[in-house]
Amino acid sequence: MKKLITIGMIAVFAFSSLMAFEVDWSGTARVRGGIIKNAVFVDNAFGGKNISQFTKDASTTSWKSQRIRATITGEADNGVKFVIRSKWSNGDMSTASDNVIFDRAYIAIPDAFLGADLNAGLIPVYAHGGMVVDDNFPGYSISKSMGDMSFGAGVFTLDETNNSAASSQTDINADDDVHGFMLSFAKNNVGPGNFGIDVMGKTNYAPDNTYKPGNIYWVSPWYVLDGGKAGIDNFSVDINPIFMTASFDKNTAAKKKDGSIFALSLKPNFTLSSGANIGGTITYIQGVKADKQGEDVTWSNIKSFYMNGLEFFGAGNPSDGMPGAMGLGNTWSSGLGAEAYGLQLIAITVDQPVAKDLTAHAALGYANTDQKVGDKTDLGTEFDLGVSWKVKENVSWNITGVYVAPGKALVGNGDDDALTALNSYLEYSF
Repeated sequence: MKKLITIGMIAVFAFSSLMAFEVDWSGTARVRGGIIKNAVFVDNAFGGKNISQFTKDASTTSWKSQRIRATITGEADNGVKFVIRSKWSNGDMSTASDNVIFDRAYIAIPDAFLGADLNAGLIPVYAHGGMVVDDNFPGYSISKSMGDMSFGAGVFTLDETNNSAASSQTDINADDDVHGFMLSFAKNNVGPGNFGIDVMGKTNYAPDNTYKPGNIYWVSPWYVLDGGKAGIDNFSVDINPIFMTASFDKNTAAKKKDGSIFALSLKPNFTLSSGANIGGTITYIQGVKADKQGEDVTWSNIKSFYMNGLEFFGAGNPSDGMPGAMGLGNTWSSGLGAEAYGLQLIAITVDQPVAKDLTAHAALGYANTDQKVGDKTDLGTEFDLGVSWKVKENVSWNITGVYVAPGKALVGNGDDDALTALNSYLEYSF
């Protein structure tokens, strides 16, 4: 289905010169790299490398990756749009792509019926905060605004969509697709902020061949407090609890697997009169007690998310294991079965302008498992210090030093040493 959508979108673009279309381009080109000390890397199934352990006097390792992403938007006189987003990437730490991948390709029709807008094709699917879903899937979505309220609904297919080989959406029932749906509602001016709720589901899905296909459901209410309306200028906080429930019948001798999991994301943000911005992230994902692991459901999401400003403890849900230079999923999911142990994480970031086009950045983070790994929960502490330089218009260059002291739940009882790194991130927007 995705290939047909992509071919169709390319055909629309090719013949757009014969139609009343106005076409715009935008995108980014980035180059990342770094040097890491006291980390041992292993090749993984996703085409990149993962940090497998911290080891004192391990060989200093350099890494690099690059990506170009371009979006083409065409709009007809009647307001109908087509959108195509392409991506090419390569490097040590991400899944290499020898060919250009079209990861978004859809038609947007305003006021398609009953005043609702329609998107059809390989569409973006996003729930508030991105903690459950933030990706592109083939399907349909509608949205409608009424004053300060908005409504949305979408249906999509999951198992043939994710371009990363790291996708966890494997179709274990080859004769039938794994499907998803999402219903959304949002309202502005609820007290001193805005309120919304997303309800999502994944059907005909099974964690592995041990279980028959079943269903997973998420309910995700959220509230964004505007401090100005509450008498606190330059302050906001994003509150997003999430409830997940799932049930899978046994397919072999295993027991039936069911249960529910709770997660919470809190993101306060405050800007000082000096221009400094202070951000925070508190993430909690409920784990499963040792005597219930393997029977109760563990956290499962549709797509990973970037949850804070940390370089190491900053990428991905623990159950994801996505490839990348750094990331919580990379470091401990395969070794610990991290989705079963849950997560408690707090991060604080400070960005302070120090000169024209130059901003200093500092971050501090601490992570625990929710349930004990043996008799330990400490994953580690991270401290980052760096600068962001606006080199030219639309060109930024970030350089960050990283120090990570691993906790015993991460490295066991070994004498593993702290990780140190120097990362560079250069990006051009066009």
